[in-house]
Amino acid sequence: MKRIAWALVTILIMTTGAQAATIGLDDIPADAQWASDVWAYSSQYNSHWTANDAIGSPNVWNYSDNPGAWATDRKNASPGASPYESITLGYSSATQSLGAVVRENYGNGFVALIEAHDSSQIDRNEGWHPVWAGIDNTPIGNVENFYASWALTSFLVDALRITININASTTWEEIDAVALLGTTAPTPIPGAIWLLGSGLLGLVGLRRKMTA
Repeated sequence: MKRIAWALVTILIMTTGAQAATIGLDDIPADAQWASDVWAYSSQYNSHWTANDAIGSPNVWNYSDNPGAWATDRKNASPGASPYESITLGYSSATQSLGAVVRENYGNGFVALIEAHDSSQIDRNEGWHPVWAGIDNTPIGNVENFYASWALTSFLVDALRITININASTTWEEIDAVALLGTTAPTPIPGAIWLLGSGLLGLVGLRRKMTA
């Protein structure tokens, strides 16, 4: 089974101004892109709830365990096992980026880390930059658009890797769609920002075992 193992250390380091909130679909800028293809994933449930189900614009409208969204092959991690899984999505037009929107439709509150890929790196295993890490406080009970923001990247982004914590809830954690934001911020900018004021959680001991 394809897996990711890594450790988060809760030490605030002053870096990129990363923040998080939830927004409405109408607040997502017109220049945002929904994922066009799958680069990699740590696991998927079966012939339904596949990584391909996270491609394209939203198609899940009710908070539910829905086969039109991506889910991993584990509901929760067994004792001693890593609770982290990931999906890596590509975008058709590389762009500088100041954020992303992860549409959560079940088991909300699971995003742990977002990394952006520098399009100048041909090797898809290279050129990854952590742009957001922290605690996802997306409320359960409704389909929500988790908005993670960061300082505008100096490089063009052509893919995002979303790492989730499958122990975030007692249900499955599911992603309907993921939007890459370009140089335009959502409007109105959310008034309630949950965490991280002007920092990014330090990451230590990152270890990946990922197969496309």
